[in-house]
Amino acid sequence: MWGALVAIALALRPVLPPDETRYLSVAWEMWRRGDWLVPHLNGAPYSDKPPALFWGILLGWRMFGVTEWWPRLLPPLLGLVSALLLARLAARLRPRVEEGPALPFLSGLLWVTYSTLLLFDTLLTACVLVAVGGVVEAWRGRRLAGWLACGTGIGLGALTKGPVVLVHVLPVALLAPWWAGPAPAGGWRQWYLGVLAALAVGTAIGLAWALPAGAHGGAAYRSTLLWEQTAGRVTGRITGRLGHPRPWWWYLAMLPVALYPWGLWPPYWRALTRGGRPLDLPARFALAWVVPGVAVLSSFGSKQIHYLMPLLPGVAILAAGRCWDAEPRRWDAAVPASPLLLAGAALLIAERLRQTVHLPQWLSEVSPRWGAALLAGALLLAFIKEGRRQVVALSLTCPLLLIVIHIAGAGPLARRYDLEPVAALLKAGEQAGRPIAFVGPYAGQFHFLGRLDRPFQETTHDSLAAWAAGHPLGLVVRVVGSPRHAGGALISRPYGQYVVAVWSASRLREE
Repeated sequence: MWGALVAIALALRPVLPPDETRYLSVAWEMWRRGDWLVPHLNGAPYSDKPPALFWGILLGWRMFGVTEWWPRLLPPLLGLVSALLLARLAARLRPRVEEGPALPFLSGLLWVTYSTLLLFDTLLTACVLVAVGGVVEAWRGRRLAGWLACGTGIGLGALTKGPVVLVHVLPVALLAPWWAGPAPAGGWRQWYLGVLAALAVGTAIGLAWALPAGAHGGAAYRSTLLWEQTAGRVTGRITGRLGHPRPWWWYLAMLPVALYPWGLWPPYWRALTRGGRPLDLPARFALAWVVPGVAVLSSFGSKQIHYLMPLLPGVAILAAGRCWDAEPRRWDAAVPASPLLLAGAALLIAERLRQTVHLPQWLSEVSPRWGAALLAGALLLAFIKEGRRQVVALSLTCPLLLIVIHIAGAGPLARRYDLEPVAALLKAGEQAGRPIAFVGPYAGQFHFLGRLDRPFQETTHDSLAAWAAGHPLGLVVRVVGSPRHAGGALISRPYGQYVVAVWSASRLREE
């Protein structure tokens, strides 16, 4: 069912701005420049992210040509790799176990939603699983291979998203005396020397790219890459630019949403908190992974829900044994079914609600029949009594829900986020030799979609008139509040709740 969701998402959903279009444009500029060392966006070094995901895109383009389907297929493929790595990790933690954690891992709402998007967190999850898998191998006696794998995972994670990989790996390694029990051969002193060796390997891998990239990209790029990005996200100094500053408790409040439906299933919590039952080794391992990770991420100034994705394998290990051993009661499935009931009812009466409650415009474009489908599915889930059937039904809930959302929302998504017509106009203008200006900071929405070769000139509203006077044949791209602000534009398209429009500079001069 997760595979069916992936296929439907790739077929029906456009490339979503600003993140997916930006990362595709960075990869396109690396491809066009032939520069695999320093990522660029709009002609300037791009220091927000290391290059590992871009390298994966470029490798696929080297094999298949420059296509849109390969970058969009890459995160789901990495999700499948993560599931296989998780299954192996669980088997090494508890051999001869029949039920693994892949089912709750692949079926939670956070993973189901974001593993089809072109983001860095799916690749980071695979790197973290390589690293913590190495920790387990070292604990089982294969110290050289284990610490080498751990260091490799840390290094690849650093090349994916920077030092944040340590947040997901170090707690498991450092808390081994708690989750692993008796000291391994050589004692804990040898263990922590192995942790240091893995850190050295990971650091060497990361610096093997960062040092030459910093030297090639210039002083400003080097400073931002090696210090400001990580320090700014931790302290919150760059959250204003990123647009997601949130309080320390935000992740705790979002956990029920991220872990849906398992986070709302009462048997899971009853099994987890059952008094007098000692935690087994996989549960201690998972807690050593997840709890410090959530605590450290909560202390960061910058927070997004998908930053929790590398912790989901640990949650799945914790959930696996509890799900299969749970003792559900008659109406336990009704609790995770209740959000589906509310969503279905809201879709059925959306038109009436709009008369009294402010609702998004796109909601009225979704047929009420999908609300009836959600109600039917929720009622079916609520009336399942037998425990194992509840587990299987819950594992299908989020994939089916997201399939319904993609099919029902295909039209509204295409109308609000399909930027290809605008990109095609800009490509025609570029081929005609017309300079292009973008009013405000440019996030790379158009360069890959239009296969554009030249950077846009970023300008402000105050200096727009001067730019138009100096470039009478130019094109001006602006994001405005509504269609009435796009008068005289050559083309305008919805852009989320805004409108993106392109004007001829000569028209702006006349106005």
